[in-house]
Amino acid sequence: MHNMYRLRSELKHMEQHRARLVDKLSKQSIFEQFLTEVMSASSEFVDIRSIISRYHTLKQLYEVD
Repeated sequence: MHNMYRLRSELKHMEQHRARLVDKLSKQSIFEQFLTEVMSASSEFVDIRSIISRYHTLKQLYEVD
């Protein structure tokens, strides 16, 4: 019987964790949509990874030490 309570508690914890992850994912999906639109508006980028790579390159180039 103790095992059942432990498992229910663990299930509740996992459901709460899942809800937080789903919320985080939905908040971040707007960025994927934006990057997809950038990709389709520019022939320079073939995928989202190339946009991010370009960002990092420019950031390093213009970084002030």
